[in-house]
Amino acid sequence: MNELSITGNAVSDPRIWVSSRGDTRATFRFAYNHRYFSKSSNEWIDGGTSYLDVSCWRQLAEHVIETVSKGMPLIVVGAVRVKQIPASNDPTATRNFIEVEATAIGPDLAKGIATFARTKKPQVEEQEHRALAEVTALPQASGF
Repeated sequence: MNELSITGNAVSDPRIWVSSRGDTRATFRFAYNHRYFSKSSNEWIDGGTSYLDVSCWRQLAEHVIETVSKGMPLIVVGAVRVKQIPASNDPTATRNFIEVEATAIGPDLAKGIATFARTKKPQVEEQEHRALAEVTALPQASGF
């Protein structure tokens, strides 16, 4: 799969959806600025702002819902998709929407600091819980 990485800001809080198969999907709007260096003026020039939709699935979606909020500077990695939707005011016209189906999303550390908390799969948590219950249920050894 061809992927890109892009830096910008979340311009909406994520929304969550659950498919008929039970898969979790999160979506949010994302904005980024075009910036280029002008050799003639010897300075960086800020161009216009572009907007796109970001979507992600399953565990990444669940983490996005818990972590991402409007205004947060992010780095998004994923594949670009262009969706054509009929225009509401003209039935013969279509509107194009750009969406990135993300495979990774994280805070842009050039803009601030972040902390990280690793999550465990439910099966691992259940195994750890059972093992701890077994250990605490063992009779205490005497003589030490």
